[in-house]
Amino acid sequence: MLFAENLKRGDIFIDIEVNIGIHALHDAFRFGPIGQCFAIEPNPTNFSLLQAHLIINRIQHVNFT
Repeated sequence: MLFAENLKRGDIFIDIEVNIGIHALHDAFRFGPIGQCFAIEPNPTNFSLLQAHLIINRIQHVNFT
């Protein structure tokens, strides 16, 4: 949460072991489409849920692996 409080529009955020993307989604909304979020999740199940959450929320400015 400390990082989220300091994010502003246009920032770049890296979220490692993003799980299902709760923080990545919140932060992506916070800094808007001019910023970028790089989300890394090694667990295939969580990665699938992350992808689904991004699609459902129409977030296109999160890069994930």
